Amino acid sequence: MTLIYLVRHGETEWNQEKIFRGRKDIPLSAKGRSEAQALAEALSPEPIKFIYSSPLKRALETARPLAEKFGMSVNILEGLIDLDFGDWEGRSVKEVEEKDPELFKVWFEHPEKVSFPRGESLKLAKERGMQALMKAAEENAGKTGVVVSHRVICKLLVLAAIGAGEAQFWRVQQDLACYNLLEWTGANWIVRLVNETGHLKGVAGHLKSDF
Repeated sequence: MTLIYLVRHGETEWNQEKIFRGRKDIPLSAKGRSEAQALAEALSPEPIKFIYSSPLKRALETARPLAEKFGMSVNILEGLIDLDFGDWEGRSVKEVEEKDPELFKVWFEHPEKVSFPRGESLKLAKERGMQALMKAAEENAGKTGVVVSHRVICKLLVLAAIGAGEAQFWRVQQDLACYNLLEWTGANWIVRLVNETGHLKGVAGHLKSDF
């Protein structure tokens, strides 16, 4: 069996301010870096043999302490990059709700129907995210490793692993710096753990947020 710890990156300043990030390359905040260290400590007893990450700074900075602990490099997988929110990127939730109320309403009520202006849909994001996850699993058969990505992508990968669709997007929680445990049997995915955050209890002011 192949085990993958699927990790959401730590906190950024834009998480605190509730700004849509998407492809914007935002680094971790000081708190986010503490969360990354806590994650590395939590997973250090595991037999980690590979680490893959989204190319964005916030994901790479989350992966780095773990990579340093195990003395290995972080492999970048473009398919793990965050959802392309298009015109919403760099704008606050409040601003988007005020200026694009119709699409904002659909996003929360029927996310599977949304294709962001000059961005992408959940369906496309799930397809390329799953391709990346399968690449990590197939290149490391029988091993245990870590994949670091983003809230939207982690949600979609957990849903795909249990055979659920994008319409169920809001029914999966992915807090900052959480991890999930997925098993690839060679024929299908098994979800062993979802949204684990116990390792963050010692991080001062940890923001348990779904944004």
